[in-house]
Amino acid sequence: MEESGTSVLASISTNGKNLKRVIKGDISINDYDIHEENVAVLMGKSNRSNNLYVFAKDNLRELTKVNDDLLTIIKIASVEKINYKSTDGTPIEGFVVKPSDFDSSKAYPTILWIHGGPTSQYDFSFHTTAQLYAAKGYVVLLINPRGSTGYGQAFCQALFADWGNLDYQDVMAGVDYAIDQGYTDSEKLAVGGWSYGGILTNYTITKTQRFKAALSGASEALY
Repeated sequence: MEESGTSVLASISTNGKNLKRVIKGDISINDYDIHEENVAVLMGKSNRSNNLYVFAKDNLRELTKVNDDLLTIIKIASVEKINYKSTDGTPIEGFVVKPSDFDSSKAYPTILWIHGGPTSQYDFSFHTTAQLYAAKGYVVLLINPRGSTGYGQAFCQALFADWGNLDYQDVMAGVDYAIDQGYTDSEKLAVGGWSYGGILTNYTITKTQRFKAALSGASEALY
């Protein structure tokens, strides 16, 4: 179940009642399987790639340690959840990924990296693209604008037949938030994304010239 920037394992009765969050926290559960009373889950965190776990009798046990040896010898960017208000006052969440040697006295070049979907969300998973950009000295903004999942049906449906409007306002408010926090250089901005992320990138660069570079992948455009 996607919920406010997390992906948790939950159970619910067939009548739609008795929702119970079985495995929760600042995690991302990407897949699961059930065998008798055991639940196998594929789970990651913002600073650790996916591993297999088994959940049984209210106990979560780790089965694998994929990439742990590698992650101990490389610098990992920090990932922080952010909350701010969009242009019309709607609460928006997202994540800011900062270089491992982040200096709070500096303003960094920043990339607004938009997720696909739009029925999707950024969560506490290990985001390799953001990590690579951060390793090159960029701050990366991973925003969940309206249209994203994890924030209720009304939030998700807000873009119906209206892409490039409220979602644009939400991501740009995220850029302004990062500038106000002091860690983003307003003169060194880039934007990009894949699929719907590319489509919103296309909308964005027709509405503002604030970005010095843009990358639009697997989207569509009119010539």
